[in-house]
Amino acid sequence: MIDNYLAEEQQSLNDLVSTLETKQAEITSYNEEHAGEEGLLADATNDKGVITKTTLTKYLKSIKGDTSEKGAYDLGNKLLTAFAKEATLKKQIKTAETELDELTLKKFGALTEAEVRTLVVDKKWLQTISDLLQAEIDSISQRLTGRIKELAERYENALPQLTEQATTAEEKVASHLAKMGLVWS
Repeated sequence: MIDNYLAEEQQSLNDLVSTLETKQAEITSYNEEHAGEEGLLADATNDKGVITKTTLTKYLKSIKGDTSEKGAYDLGNKLLTAFAKEATLKKQIKTAETELDELTLKKFGALTEAEVRTLVVDKKWLQTISDLLQAEIDSISQRLTGRIKELAERYENALPQLTEQATTAEEKVASHLAKMGLVWS
């Protein structure tokens, strides 16, 4: 439904999610680089060693105006901005998801019987059946390829070579039997 009628809205939502993931990676990076014992923001961590918006806000209030902590203060403000952007993105995503749900419901109500049939039968069921058939074809192809390789290895030596090897072995056995006084016929 969404792919056919609301792809643009879904793409906007996907873009927001991607931006959020980037912002969260940035925050994680700040934590990894500056939250450790030797980190510039080590005093802004919670009991688990993670910088949160709350602990960072407290820390920034405590060092505000301290010129010796200017680097930490500036870095903390950058991280605080990242936390604010993360919160804004989460709100935007929630709003976009709600709007997409509402648009989907509206669109469902406006669909004709032919459009529903196309969505359900052609786009959903036939695609699922097609995917399953393709998976089965791939599986059969792999089994056949494996069997052909197995047969190729088994019959690697041609029949004349096998006959020659058998004749050579027969001659050796006859020779050994003759040495033992038995006659091989």
